[in-house]
Amino acid sequence: MIRQPITVFDKTGKAVIKDALYYNGQYRGHDKRDVDIGAPFHEGSFKKPRLVFSFVDPAHPFDSVTGEKRRVYTTSGFTYQHYIFLSEYKKERRKQLEDIIQKATGTYNGNLENGHLHFRNPTPDNNHSGTHAGSFK
Repeated sequence: MIRQPITVFDKTGKAVIKDALYYNGQYRGHDKRDVDIGAPFHEGSFKKPRLVFSFVDPAHPFDSVTGEKRRVYTTSGFTYQHYIFLSEYKKERRKQLEDIIQKATGTYNGNLENGHLHFRNPTPDNNHSGTHAGSFK
């Protein structure tokens, strides 16, 4: 589990800093031959493609008949979108974290005491490249 301050914009366009939470893990099981199988999962954020206009033909950017620019949307990287935000109040935040742990099968609070909970420093793009700022309990 990683807690990271990110910048979001409210309805008026004002920048607000919130604590986002994201975590990952591995689903484990057995197939019909009793061979171990696993599938990774990631919760709390996703990658949203960044769309930009690009010209269809840079040598001829305008349509000769209509005079409009001939361009299409193309992807140019991605941005991280977060959807799990921690409460500002310590008691509610603790309850929120304990609920996530309790709902996860195969884990309990003791699993997280050995350095599995981290703070990450904020980054300008809200991405996950910031340095680790320590751990929390």
